Amino acid sequence: QALTLANDRAFYEIAQGFAATVLSEPAADDTARVRLAFRRALAREPAADELAALAGYLAAEKNQPAGEGATDDVCQAAWTRLARVILNLDEFLPRE
Repeated sequence: QALTLANDRAFYEIAQGFAATVLSEPAADDTARVRLAFRRALAREPAADELAALAGYLAAEKNQPAGEGATDDVCQAAWTRLARVILNLDEFLPRE
């Protein structure tokens, strides 16, 4: 199930929409946006280690190209990848 969700086109488009929504919200910086995305998806504040891991992942992804044939800019692509991580957490989508 996890691989299906990770590779499903609809799931990717949902992550793109989620990322666009998060980017459209006013926020002081990326860390505040990561916190916002986490709260929206999981209805709780991220723990310090969760926030650090997600913020670090986002920073690393912003240094990657958007991808061959991608229509997103690098920032949107990085946020889409972060959204895919958050939306694929067991806490968001239990797998039983």
